[in-house]
Amino acid sequence: MPPGRWLLLILPMLGLLAGCRDKAERVKPIWSAISESVYAAGTAKSGRQYQAFASAGGIIQTVFVHEGDSVRAGTPLLAIASDVPQLTQQNAALAARYAALATNQSQLEEARQRIAQQRRTMQNDLLQRTRQRQLWQQTIGTKLALEQKELAYAGSKTAYESAVLSYQTLKKQLDFAAAQARKNLQIAQRQASDFVLRSKIDGLVYQLYREKGEAVTPQTPLARATPATSCSKCR
Repeated sequence: MPPGRWLLLILPMLGLLAGCRDKAERVKPIWSAISESVYAAGTAKSGRQYQAFASAGGIIQTVFVHEGDSVRAGTPLLAIASDVPQLTQQNAALAARYAALATNQSQLEEARQRIAQQRRTMQNDLLQRTRQRQLWQQTIGTKLALEQKELAYAGSKTAYESAVLSYQTLKKQLDFAAAQARKNLQIAQRQASDFVLRSKIDGLVYQLYREKGEAVTPQTPLARATPATSCSKCR
């Protein structure tokens, strides 16, 4: 095909492509004033806010604070009703008083008196045995009498050592019982404190989720607090 005819075919196609390219839609960014506003509802929260959860479930018995109140770390926020922890704590307190060493001094004193008595008996038997030995060396008395004095001293010595051991054992038992009772009381007090929700920070009570008489569980958020340095109410 002659070259001239190729040109006649190509030129119309190039013109068609150029026309399509010119008609394509273009978007160009420009600087201008805002012409539209978009509104949305939401809640602004401080990054240091926290939700408070109780360690135990039950019925809210008392609410000590209101929304917006200032609180210190450790301030009670609300209490959950439960008789079992209180009874357990009272029982542990009674056991601790009963097991205290000061309460059981009479037992220790009795054991000390027993030791003193056995010591006097042992010393007396020792003196009698020493005298009998001296008489025996002077060929006075019988061997049976000497043996009886020896046996008496050995028996009183054993009784004295047994009294000392009994006293030591009794004191260890009383010490252990007193320490165990104190520890049980601490555990009971800790369990009872689980039914009182306290603030962990110094700040403001931002929101209370539950009211008196409502049932709650350890998974139920009960309050939201924010530090005093944060925005306390910004919605």
